[in-house]
Amino acid sequence: MKKTFLFFCCVLLIVALFDVPYGFYQVLRLFVCGTSIWIIVDFYKTFKKLALIPCVVAVVYNPLFRVFFDKPTWTIINVITLSYFIYLLLKGD
Repeated sequence: MKKTFLFFCCVLLIVALFDVPYGFYQVLRLFVCGTSIWIIVDFYKTFKKLALIPCVVAVVYNPLFRVFFDKPTWTIINVITLSYFIYLLLKGD
């Protein structure tokens, strides 16, 4: 099921690279932050270590206390996050 959420987040991050309405980005934040928190919990259960990269992703995409960047910066962040999520998808469990 985690792979399904990762795949869905990857699709959302790809769509976010185009010009979409602002409401889409709010949904994107919710799904990416939630998936990152799920990865953190799963990683901690498996390895008993804190996962630094998903923590940073969860903070940056946090829908409650938002971090503000300009559009080009968000594009770079989205590509980096997309790359990380694709890595996790290909890596498997």
